[in-house]
Amino acid sequence: MGLITTPAVALSSLKLGEADRLVTFYTATQGRISGVAKGSRGMKSRFGAALEPLTYSNVILFESGQHDRLARIQQADVLRFFEGIRADFDRLRLAVHLSDLVRRMTPEGDPNPALFRLLLDGLTSLEKQPDPLLSKILFTVHLITCCGYQPRWDDCVRCRTTFNGGGVFFSASDGGYCCSRCAAALPQPPLSVSGGTRAYLRQITRLQFDLAHRFKPSPEIKKEADAVLSHHLAFITDHSPRAVYTSRQTKPL
Repeated sequence: MGLITTPAVALSSLKLGEADRLVTFYTATQGRISGVAKGSRGMKSRFGAALEPLTYSNVILFESGQHDRLARIQQADVLRFFEGIRADFDRLRLAVHLSDLVRRMTPEGDPNPALFRLLLDGLTSLEKQPDPLLSKILFTVHLITCCGYQPRWDDCVRCRTTFNGGGVFFSASDGGYCCSRCAAALPQPPLSVSGGTRAYLRQITRLQFDLAHRFKPSPEIKKEADAVLSHHLAFITDHSPRAVYTSRQTKPL
């Protein structure tokens, strides 16, 4: 209650009334929180660019403690603007997608310091690394883990059979891989996943975010991994898949 001072990343910013903004942050100490910045759309606004989405700032908010009352944004000082992301349309598109995932997958007022660090690392990676799709894949894998939605990577999610050759498929509704026999019983044809993609996703899940960049998967593996993660996220968030590349759905034999 009262004044809160915390590092934060702006996830979204909407016009409110004639002069105000409604801003949603992911913060280091409060998790996801939304607040109103009075007069922030005026020409002489003291906030400047600090309320723009994808901006890392130090913010001061006031919470009244009353139920369903938005916080009042008192001050916001830019720490990092991620100019490299804003200067590249593809990186900006991916960054907006990732921030939207954080907004939709996190409850309000539930701090998760590991997720806050991941968000900063993910934006930094997206700005600096040469392969933005790889940065998206790595961020998504670790976001899923941070939020408690990690799929079952090692055996069939239905019959618990260990994979020893044969077709392997990903079922978003079941939360993991399934063997060809179990896949044949599903109402919708699942995604076929190669052994290389399975090994890659399993490995990067076990590594810290910065270390996972050392693995350089082939374009085919990146396509498949992106499709698997996009379908998993679509089921979690009840949205349509947003894979950067489409992956052909293969009917199990």
